[in-house]
Amino acid sequence: MTATRRLWFSRQTPRHEAPSSEPDTPVLEALRISCHAPQDTATRLLDTVSLALHAGERVGLTGPSGSGKSTLLRALLALQPLSQGEIRVQGRVIMPGSVRALRWFRQQVQYVPQAAAASINPHHSIDAVLREPLHCLGRPPATSADIAALLDNVELPRRVLQQRAGALSGGQAQRVAIARALLIRPRLLLADEPTSGLDLATRDVMLALLERLMSEYHMGLLMASHDIGAMTRLCSRGVVMAQGKVVEDRPMAALIAAPQHAVSCQLMDAARGDSASMSAFPLY
Repeated sequence: MTATRRLWFSRQTPRHEAPSSEPDTPVLEALRISCHAPQDTATRLLDTVSLALHAGERVGLTGPSGSGKSTLLRALLALQPLSQGEIRVQGRVIMPGSVRALRWFRQQVQYVPQAAAASINPHHSIDAVLREPLHCLGRPPATSADIAALLDNVELPRRVLQQRAGALSGGQAQRVAIARALLIRPRLLLADEPTSGLDLATRDVMLALLERLMSEYHMGLLMASHDIGAMTRLCSRGVVMAQGKVVEDRPMAALIAAPQHAVSCQLMDAARGDSASMSAFPLY
């Protein structure tokens, strides 16, 4: 580990402790949650979904387009109103709209969106973009040494600090979004299609970066993706969704070797046929 990375780790304050003292309490848990389309209460976007994510666990979430992956991420982030069920963070029920509870929650769980560039104000400097979350959470500001060490950790040159966010490439914007999340030191990172829109070379670099950061920061990961190869590399557990339901939740190796649900079989067959995507991370 480089000197700047050691400095970064040494300067961080401890994470907030969990309200629950139970050792097996999930970091983040959905308990039989359902939600409906805003203008159509007959259409369920999520249908009695349950999902538990434990400390340090890396979980891949996949399914056909429209299966409910992004809606589930929104629900887990307390951004999606529920018609049934509840979201718990370390045993504590989180409700949308509670500013105090959500401020605590955001320190436990951070999010890297699919369109990273769209989540960053293009007129702000990268330095301002990185510092904003700590300010919003009422945390002490990061020092210049903290920011420099963080940039080193996500493999961005320090000169980008004074650049406008709108000048970043897609890969750079993705790294800035990851760095912004890491600055909070969360227990869990939710990532929505982190390799989407990246060319194969940039994709492979991004996966290697995520793999290293998850280990160094001792964070859990929930990654929603159509990229089965990426899930194979990063995740030890795979969850498949279809029509707003979880239809399969198994160890990744078992899911790949012998998918049980028809949708899972279709996804694995399609991934095996995608030679460009799967060449580095075979399913067999």
